[in-house]
Amino acid sequence: MQYAIAIACNFLTVLGFDGNMLQAHLKKKQNVQNAKVMVPHSQECLDALAKDTTHGTHFAATGGHHFTLDDAFCAAEIERATQKIWKMKRRNIVQVMLLHKR
Repeated sequence: MQYAIAIACNFLTVLGFDGNMLQAHLKKKQNVQNAKVMVPHSQECLDALAKDTTHGTHFAATGGHHFTLDDAFCAAEIERATQKIWKMKRRNIVQVMLLHKR
């Protein structure tokens, strides 16, 4: 970043402008790590992706990766399977209730 700023200021100086007025010096942060919130392919990540409803929650769960990430497809499958199980349980409860009425 510092290199890009220096090039831009030098370019302005060559064109006749006072590029030194825009010169900035950035301080480097020490011990900065780009840590993801969740580990990819973990059950925690899959559950979070299956329950996400907004772009922000998806971004937090994937660390900013695309929707084509394998975890996103696995999470969609988990959500579909959960809905299917819920429907089967509901149908089973209705059948049991009908049997007890007889």
